[in-house]
Amino acid sequence: MDPDPLVVRVATRFAAHRQTLIKVNAPVDEGVAEVVSTLSLFPVITLDSCQGNDINHKAEISFRHADSDMASEIGATEARHRAADFFVWLTEQIGHWFPFNRSDRPRLLAECYGRERLQFTFTWDNTKSPEIAKMLREIASGL
Repeated sequence: MDPDPLVVRVATRFAAHRQTLIKVNAPVDEGVAEVVSTLSLFPVITLDSCQGNDINHKAEISFRHADSDMASEIGATEARHRAADFFVWLTEQIGHWFPFNRSDRPRLLAECYGRERLQFTFTWDNTKSPEIAKMLREIASGL
């Protein structure tokens, strides 16, 4: 099946321009708003977020590394490597704040979607959101 010429034309038109990250106003759950806002200090693109509830207390943000969208410019392998390096670095930074033996330690998981993209999911106890936002601000200040 031939690709839709309109989609190809639009994709080609936008692929020719360099892009930069900006903060965008978007509706998010109040319980994760500060953490989502703080996460924007990193080179990531937030995909989804949820503050959880009073029963399971699991807040969650899904995001991907910004270089994932630059695969056509820097190469898919390089984009994946940068995303993986960021994941390892951020996991180590979180470990300095929350040692592995703490039961309330936030979790950062990576999932691979096809050969092109890594997506990350960050979860934590929603009663700790102010502490999580503070941690992320401190980590980002070292960038």
